[in-house]
Amino acid sequence: MIAIVDYGMGNLRSVQKAFEHLGTQAQITSTPNPLLQAQAVVLPGVGAFGAAIERLNRSELVSTLERVIAEGKPFLGICLGLQLLFESSAESPGIPGLGLLAGRAAGFRDREGFTLRVPHIGWSALHLTQPQSPLWADITEGSYVYFVHSYYLELHDSSHIIATCDYGGQFACAVQYGNLYAVQFHPEKAARSAYRSCATFCGLWTALHAKRGSTPALAFRLRVMELEPPADQLPSGIEGGAFQNLGTLGVDHDADAFQLIELVVGSGRFDG
Repeated sequence: MIAIVDYGMGNLRSVQKAFEHLGTQAQITSTPNPLLQAQAVVLPGVGAFGAAIERLNRSELVSTLERVIAEGKPFLGICLGLQLLFESSAESPGIPGLGLLAGRAAGFRDREGFTLRVPHIGWSALHLTQPQSPLWADITEGSYVYFVHSYYLELHDSSHIIATCDYGGQFACAVQYGNLYAVQFHPEKAARSAYRSCATFCGLWTALHAKRGSTPALAFRLRVMELEPPADQLPSGIEGGAFQNLGTLGVDHDADAFQLIELVVGSGRFDG
């Protein structure tokens, strides 16, 4: 069973549905026991960094998250869930993150010479800097994944970066440190574009522990199934490696996906 952390900010049902689609049991929980009993843990996130940290602290789940990571349990952070693992964010100055990894989230608008739209919304291609990572067992170089974010990572140790993406310059979009994995993109989003040009499904799943107390042979794997037409026949409207026309995004047609788009486009501030 996979535990999905509910701290009041996250596209929880979309993540749960992705696992269920792959035949994996996933439980949304806001209490410690299911996290401790689960075979793997997912920390999703939609919203502002400061508010998310405040809710996590109020939930009294921080020590439990630290424990499951320390025990070697497979752990995956998604979008804002990735940023929360680091020390701070330019979005919420003075508010410390979980500090499990060294670095901070910086704003695209603060990058020198940056001229693209913010937030970064749409499908962009992955560059696998560590293609041997277990996370990429079913992912190939150049696979398209879905982003919605205004902030990106600045890491102290670049050896933790396992993939980057180009949006007005390369930025880290996936990291790994032992059993701890985190991605800036949304693996739970499925493409329903009329062009059927990117991934028609982007899900994630986990392998069981080989033996209790041992490091999992495979922590998390992301799976992208691509249909025709191939990448070189993508529709027009690509700018900086991402679709800019919201009409071609093809996100899940469920309530929280539409709320997500409204949240990001309406404010231009939030990550998720």
